[in-house]
Amino acid sequence: MKQQKEQAEQQVISLTQELRKAEEKIYFAQKKMEIGESVIVKLKQAHETLLAEKNEELKAKMAATRLRPFDSLVNKECKKRRVEEQVDHIQQAAGSKHLEFCKRIVDGMGERGLMKTTLTPLEAFRLYHSARMTRYTFRKVKKNLKVHHIQDPFPSIKKIMEIESGVASDDIYNNYNVSTIDGEGRVREVTVSEMRDVRGFLTKRVQQLLHAGIFDGDFLWLSITGDKGGAEFKLCFSIGNVPKPNSVCNLTPLGMFDDDESAENILKYLGNVVEKVNELKEIEVERDGCYVKLPVKQFLCGDLKFQYEMLGHQGAASKCHCMYCYVDQKPKIGTYTRGMLVEERSAEATKRTVKKMRIQTRQGETSSF
Repeated sequence: MKQQKEQAEQQVISLTQELRKAEEKIYFAQKKMEIGESVIVKLKQAHETLLAEKNEELKAKMAATRLRPFDSLVNKECKKRRVEEQVDHIQQAAGSKHLEFCKRIVDGMGERGLMKTTLTPLEAFRLYHSARMTRYTFRKVKKNLKVHHIQDPFPSIKKIMEIESGVASDDIYNNYNVSTIDGEGRVREVTVSEMRDVRGFLTKRVQQLLHAGIFDGDFLWLSITGDKGGAEFKLCFSIGNVPKPNSVCNLTPLGMFDDDESAENILKYLGNVVEKVNELKEIEVERDGCYVKLPVKQFLCGDLKFQYEMLGHQGAASKCHCMYCYVDQKPKIGTYTRGMLVEERSAEATKRTVKKMRIQTRQGETSSF
């Protein structure tokens, strides 16, 4: 028992010594960590102090070598050298030739008001309509600017459409898009605008002319005309028996679309308007306290291309080019005899001619009006 007790005491003493050694090691390790942390803190402080000193030096150098205003420079070489130096600084700051950094610099200058980089929605709206752009051409311009890495000054087409919805009248016109396939086989959107109530609008306009003393006839001459300007085709009507029939007050758009000018497209996009125009036989207006009916006589006007399309005619280069008869155009003008008997054109004659020539490239060659 005595030996066991001595052995146990020796084990306790050895364990106590090992525990003290472990505590000493932990103590010295903590001291080293504290010294290391203090060294790191001191190194950080020294680094920040060094950066601040360098910045102060750089500011002092810039203040000592302040450049003259660029506008005051007269020498072209000095201007060129100044620009090249700044371009080099920008490339060095970017770290590469990536265009994103330069684009952000331009955007930042625009945000600070140092230069104008983009158009406001209202400015873009004015440019869009003054240049007679369409949805298709506007998107094409933006796409080309992006492809060629050029700064895009235009807002989105939605911003322009928001302004249009605020200034346009949805009570008079319907505006919508139609998907179609162009000549290259690509699907694109065609913007269509058509008048809602043709009879009501014409009646209201004639009533205004009566009250103003501009119109006092017992019948109404109505000319239907169409033309393509830019990328849009416009179908209009004009009141003929007034002092100024070509005035903007008397020439009114019935509808428009941004596609090719043809009878097929007119019937495709503006078929509802064409049907309403064909139904215009008379209108009812108030005159001297009572309602009277004014007969409407329609005339087809416009350039030869438009009239040929509406009549289902082959065109000015065809053998029988005249819209009113079947005279062959080959004989010279000198052989023309006034009063000669000719076969006049009619709707039935036009149908027979179309059938005879087997024209299969068009649909609905008879007149739309």
